[in-house]
Amino acid sequence: MSTTVTQTNVTRNQSTATYESNRLILFAPKYGPEVVYKNTTGAELEATSGLLVVRDVSTTGQLKSATAANLADVVGVLLINDSTTLAIDATVNAQYLIGGEIDGSQLVLPATVTLDTVVGTTKFLRDVLSDLGFKIQNIVEHSNL
Repeated sequence: MSTTVTQTNVTRNQSTATYESNRLILFAPKYGPEVVYKNTTGAELEATSGLLVVRDVSTTGQLKSATAANLADVVGVLLINDSTTLAIDATVNAQYLIGGEIDGSQLVLPATVTLDTVVGTTKFLRDVLSDLGFKIQNIVEHSNL
């Protein structure tokens, strides 16, 4: 989640700058309480903001990554200030979003999953997130070129 600037076409009296902003939260975030996030993927994991999370029912107050098999159980979106590499079964303190307007292109979805993946028999993943209180925007470009 950062803003970068790339300067091109530099001459003595003009230049062109391209600004790029990658932000998950766009407007009116709703936060859940601070939780412990556990890597239960069975492999090393880059824990970063945007991961879909479900409750780890084996431990109260703990979350884990959503998988293609448990998308109906999603409770929010993980928020971590700096991405962290987690070993198998390692944990990190984090917060999670439970609603608000977010950039769908910044979500980190399980392999083979998109926002149009069918969850159950009658909903798409975007519907599940919408039911939680997320308004999903897909921000691609902010230029007039």
